[in-house]
Amino acid sequence: MDGETARAALGLPALATLDLDMITSAYRRRAKECHPDAGGDGRAFARLAEAVRTLRAELTELTARSRRRAHNPFQVVVCQPTPTWERFDGDGRTRRSARRPVEFADVLARAMAS
Repeated sequence: MDGETARAALGLPALATLDLDMITSAYRRRAKECHPDAGGDGRAFARLAEAVRTLRAELTELTARSRRRAHNPFQVVVCQPTPTWERFDGDGRTRRSARRPVEFADVLARAMAS
């Protein structure tokens, strides 16, 4: 069961941000209607339980992914200086020329031409 079908089975809005309390309260509300002991259909109750498992797994994955993103020790933020500042050292002297990064394709083309 996908997340969209699971949300529909629990009666949750399609674009709402879910939390565990919202999933639990929707499950309890729908379980009162669908439970076989309360005169509901057993298959509908099984679909309801599967929907809860699907949404909890989705919520767990989203939480784990956001934690990994927030605490990634190997994440590198690269700030590239503007070309104007590349020409200057820290003491105000101007370098001879700002170097342009060389692409491998340019080096290969020069080697093939000679």
